[in-house]
Formats: sequence, C-alpha cells, structure tokens
Amino acid sequence: MELIMYEALQGNKREMIDKDIVINRLEKFIEYFVDQFEAKLSWYCKVLDEEGKKGGTLADVVKAAVITSTGGTVAAVTPLAYLALQMPVISSLKMAATVATKAAGASKIVAGSIGSKIGEGRHKAKAASLSELVYNFKNGENKPEVREILVTAGFDIFQSFELQFMRAKAKNGGETRAMMKLARDAVYRVINYCAQKEEQVKALDLELITNGLISGESKKGTISKFVPGAAQQTVRKVFKVASKPGRTVVDSYSGKEWNTDELYSKVGLAVENLGAHHMMPYKYYKKKEEITEPDKYGYRRRFIAEKEKWGALEEQYKEDENIGKSVEFTYSTYQYRLDPENSEERKTLIKNMLDYLNQRDPKLMEDRIKEWDEECKKNILAELEEIKNSIDSSAKGVIEEIIKNLDAIEEEVLDLIKKGQEYVQQGFHSASQQRYEIAGEDIRQHEKTRSLLLEEGEEIKSLLSKEKDRYIQKNLPERWNIPPKIADNICIERKHLQDRIENALEVERGMFKKAYASS
Repeated sequence: MELIMYEALQGNKREMIDKDIVINRLEKFIEYFVDQFEAKLSWYCKVLDEEGKKGGTLADVVKAAVITSTGGTVAAVTPLAYLALQMPVISSLKMAATVATKAAGASKIVAGSIGSKIGEGRHKAKAASLSELVYNFKNGENKPEVREILVTAGFDIFQSFELQFMRAKAKNGGETRAMMKLARDAVYRVINYCAQKEEQVKALDLELITNGLISGESKKGTISKFVPGAAQQTVRKVFKVASKPGRTVVDSYSGKEWNTDELYSKVGLAVENLGAHHMMPYKYYKKKEEITEPDKYGYRRRFIAEKEKWGALEEQYKEDENIGKSVEFTYSTYQYRLDPENSEERKTLIKNMLDYLNQRDPKLMEDRIKEWDEECKKNILAELEEIKNSIDSSAKGVIEEIIKNLDAIEEEVLDLIKKGQEYVQQGFHSASQQRYEIAGEDIRQHEKTRSLLLEEGEEIKSLLSKEKDRYIQKNLPERWNIPPKIADNICIERKHLQDRIENALEVERGMFKKAYASS
C-alpha cells in the first residue's frame, strides 16, 4: 500500500488550495447549516402551536394531479391520463379526477384541501416526536447555547468532509449553492435521526449531531413512499420528482454527480496514522457491514466524538485494501488546510462565525449591546469605588490644596527653570575663559621652549666648529702623520659637515614653528 501511495504522490499534482478560500467556504456552509436548523426548529414550534400548516411534497403532487386532470388547460390534461393508461395501480386517481372535473370551479379547492390534510398529519407527527427539543429551543434563554452548538457542529462536519466540500459544486450556482444543498440535507438527516430515536431528544450536543449526519435519513421523494416500484420511473418522469433521497452536487475534480445521501452514508474514513512514516499520515477504512464507496465519494476525517471513542468504533471498520481505486481522495492529491487539532485556530474560527451570526440577528445583537453596556457600567463604577476607598480624608485635603495653589506652583517652577538657564550660561562663560587662559599659558610655554632650543642650537654649533677645528689642526697631521694637502681636504670636508649641521638646525627650527602654529 505504501508503494501505491508513494507512486500516486509522485504522479499526481497535489491540490494546494489557499486557506482563505477554504475558510470562506467553511463560513458559507456553517451559515446555511445554522439557518436551516434554526428555521426547522422554529417551524416545528408553529406546527405544534397550530400556527402554520404545510402540505409538503405529497400534497403538491396530489394537488398538481387533480388540477391538471380537471382541465385547467388543454395541454395539461395529458399527464394523469398518461399515468392511468400506463399504471393500472393508480387508475383510481383518474376516476377521482374525473369526478372532480364535474365541479370545475371547486377542483382547486378540493386538491388543496386533500394535500393540506395529508401534509399536516405527517408534519404534526414529526413535530410531536421532536417536541422536547423544539420547546427547549423555543425558550429564548437557550437559543444562544443552541446556536453555539450548531456552529461548532458545522465546523466539525466541514473539517471532516473538507476534501469533498472543497470539490463540490452545483450545476447551477457553483460552490455557494453546493454548500447550501449539503447544509440542507445535513440538517434534514439530523432532524430525522432525532425524530426516530425511541427516547425523545431534549437537547442538542456535538456527538448527537454528527451521529445524525452519518446515520440519519435524507429527505425522500414522496413517490418512492406511496407508489409501487414498477410505476415509480414513469411517475418521476411525468412529475419531475427526484429519483433518490438527498440532493445532487457535482465533483469538480472528476465531473461525476454526487448524491448527498450517499456522500454522507457511503464515504470511507481517514484515520490519522500517528507516529508512522511521513508518507503514510493516514490509514483508510471502509465499513464492515454497510456499503461504502470510497472510489466515488472518497474518505472523510473523523469527528471529534469519533476520536474520543475510536476504541469502540474501530470494530465497525476494516482497512481498505483497494486504496489504489480511490487514491485521488487521499493526501497524495489533496492537502488539508483546516487543522482540527489546533484548538486555538478552531476556537477563533467558531467565535468569529458565532459573532457574525449574532450581529446579523437584530434581536440577539440588541441583547449583546445591552449586555456590553451593563458590563461597562459595572466596571467603571467598580473602579471609581476602588479609587474613592483608597483615598483617605487627609489625602483629599492635600489634593485640594495642590489644586488651589496650582498657579503658585507653576510660577515657582518657571523661576527655577530661569535660574537654571542663567547658571548654565555662567558656566559656559567661565569655561570659555579658562580655555583661553590655558591656551595663553601653552603659547608662552612654547615660546620659552623655542628660545631655549635656539640658544642650545647655537651653542652646539659653536662647540662643534671649535672642536672640529682643533681636532683637524692638532691631531690629524701630528697624530696620524697626515700630509698637509690631505689635511686641507679634510678641512674642506669639515666645511661640508658644518653646512649640513646648519641645514639640520634650520629644518629643526622649521618643524618647531609648524608645531607651535598648529597648537
């Protein structure tokens, strides 16, 4: 299996969708999911209180059949007649319609009444089975809590089906309509799951909702409930009724149609392979007893509740040995952008979505503004009381005295600033004078040193001249027996030496002058 996944990873271009796009679609799904769920609960409240009656799909079909067959228009007579010829099983409908034709003006009223009665009975029975949950929601104090649970559940559903939801689109309406279809069917499945439980559901929780999504039933077409199997195809063709429960979206990756009922119930499971080789971050499972179609619908990640109870749930699954057929739904072609393990990110996304929904809801927004206003008032009063208690009577007197003498204090401060400026100015002049004195002393010292050097130079010059003359005249001819001519040459050399000494002294004097001038 690792080899198959590695080859798939090398041969496929991995989808790397921008995270902002994923979050945008997540928000759309959650918004539709919460709106649909709250609308359902509100409507069942009205049904229980007999404020509203809804005919439903069956009522619409019956009404259409009766009105069409009573001669509303010439072209509209054909459907029911066609059905009667093709399906003897429901030929009684033709008879009923024919009878209704004789009361032409009353036909629409009769049809509407029949449909309404049928729909009313079905929906009232369902509302009764949800009465505990519905009345709990009707209590205004519980609505914010219910909304938060629904938003959290919407996030959990989306992160589980992120791969599928990011590929889903509708034939008409694109990705946004696809999110609406997926959200509506999800709500219908959860509501049906709650309605079918033996013990009435009193409150919603995350595990109940996610279990309902997987195990609940999608909305079924009325024809499939009341018309025999042999006749269903013809009835669907005439009345354009969906052939399957659920809704239809399209996989943008393969172009295949997805049925939402099958997507939610026949998808495989991707389980984090913790501590495994980086090439196999997930293990992929199929259900043991029920039909799973991962080659069409892929794999979803686990819900939060499934992670907590995986030890018990694992017995219901087996590892998928034909992963090669559905490799396009694995990490080799798609990189998840939502991280359910990142609790901070999860909390932030849920809070932002909850704030958005509450702000959009005028009543809840008004309540939140009032709540914030009261909280701010309480905090301000508490701070003032704390300040008041921390200041004793003597401190109050000091504060009052400071306020009264504020002008005098200001004058004193300004006077101190002025004195400080004068002191600084005096210091500046004093420093300048000292600098000039020091500079004058340096000049005098340099002059004295120069005079001494010149005097010493003259003395050295005189001594050298005398010493050399004496040395030449006395020592050279006599001591070394040097002929007079050579001695004369030595005298000439002495003259050159004297000139060099003179030049050296001149250079020394020039350097001293230069050093003095630069100082």
